[in-house]
Amino acid sequence: MPRILNVRFDNLTLEEILEKIKKAVESGKKLHIITLNTEMIMTAQKDSEFKKVIAKADLVIPESFGLQLAWQHQKTSSKGGVGRLISLMVSGFKTMIGSGLKDPLEIIPGADLATILAGMAQEFGYKLFLLGGQTGVADEAAATLRVKFPKLQAKALAGGNFFGDFPQEITEKINSWEADILLVALGHPRQEKWIAAHLSYLNVKVAMGVGGAFDFLSGALPRAPKLVRNLGLEWAFRLLVQPRRAKRQKALLRFLRELLRSK
Repeated sequence: MPRILNVRFDNLTLEEILEKIKKAVESGKKLHIITLNTEMIMTAQKDSEFKKVIAKADLVIPESFGLQLAWQHQKTSSKGGVGRLISLMVSGFKTMIGSGLKDPLEIIPGADLATILAGMAQEFGYKLFLLGGQTGVADEAAATLRVKFPKLQAKALAGGNFFGDFPQEITEKINSWEADILLVALGHPRQEKWIAAHLSYLNVKVAMGVGGAFDFLSGALPRAPKLVRNLGLEWAFRLLVQPRRAKRQKALLRFLRELLRSK
């Protein structure tokens, strides 16, 4: 099983992922999906519980440029310090231009996958439940998805401090609507830990943490232009839109440092 900094993930195509999701919904099998980025990998380095949640998840999907860079670096890295630095720089350049990649990962951002799942839900008549986010954002995201997919059955429940204290109240609301797919926007690692702890009590078949995806889906925050995303610079765009994320972006620097140190 592929790993980056000893954190596992699945190297699958979008087609393979959607097939697994469809089989899970149709069979009633529980499926916990995690979309993995560099910040989450760094969190897992110091949070053993979170690392275990990732290890036990049914699908761990790489969603960020940093994972592609790390994957290419692992395949071409030299042993020497200078050689490893050059290798990392070359891997970064190749990843940005999308050329010369060895066995490239299919990177699927959580916001994109959430939209794809909404389309799948409409096509096959699945029910979609959006949980979390700031007040009103989940409802707006659900409304936006219903405009894009007019026959979509989608319901939303905003976030709050009650998630950890009164899980029974949450599960009852989700179960009463008989949702098939659950999207949880509580931020990592909270959303992944919440799903891992409560999925067995839920009637949903598929649950996935989506971080800030509801902000993008609702229009509360602009998404980086596609060219910017393809160049792996979405993090920089988000930093411009949300300067308060500056502290979180330090995780990217620590990630690069650990790549240079890793064997």
